Amino acid sequence: SPETEVERAIARMVEAVLVDHGGHVATGIFGTKYLLNALSSSGHAEVAYRMVDQATYPGWGHMIDRGATTIWETWKESDNTFSNNHPMFGTVSEWYYRWLGGVRPDPEYPGFKEFILAPSTPVGLEFVNCSYHSPFGQIVSNWKKEASGSVRYEMNVPEGSMAKVILSLSNSQKIEIESKQGDIETDNIEGLGTGQFKLGGGDYIITVSNI
Repeated sequence: SPETEVERAIARMVEAVLVDHGGHVATGIFGTKYLLNALSSSGHAEVAYRMVDQATYPGWGHMIDRGATTIWETWKESDNTFSNNHPMFGTVSEWYYRWLGGVRPDPEYPGFKEFILAPSTPVGLEFVNCSYHSPFGQIVSNWKKEASGSVRYEMNVPEGSMAKVILSLSNSQKIEIESKQGDIETDNIEGLGTGQFKLGGGDYIITVSNI
């Protein structure tokens, strides 16, 4: 069936990254963009993060370990042949916003009238601070892992817009929401117990913790 074929394709994609290439990126400037998004959208954001964080050649982590403060045109540092400040593999920056911060547009509501907040919290990463200037104002999607094992999210939804929040939630976890503007009636938030719900304009602190 088509569904089975999709599952097989996803499994092969993950295998290609982790086994064939040892967790390294092995795609060009166009394929890299789609690989990062395909891994993340299919539930493998941690595999994408491992590839992004890879400290050995080739990879962005390797660039950073070599002292890079900009993205190089090639994976190897160049001496007056290729640029060491080039957008060749800069698509990773979009991935930070789209998957680590989780700030994504909703195609049904152009211009961020309604948008998605679905941050990923991969193993090995302890916090993310993310802000995006939308036409309605600044969107904030910060998160931090606490020593207790809980994850604390700070989200700002600009007035006049709506966020569709999607958080990873198991049966042994609960969600608590505070509003910096005052008390919030969590009983009125449809879908809160599933980790998928909507929030209107405001500043929120959301905690996902074990029951």
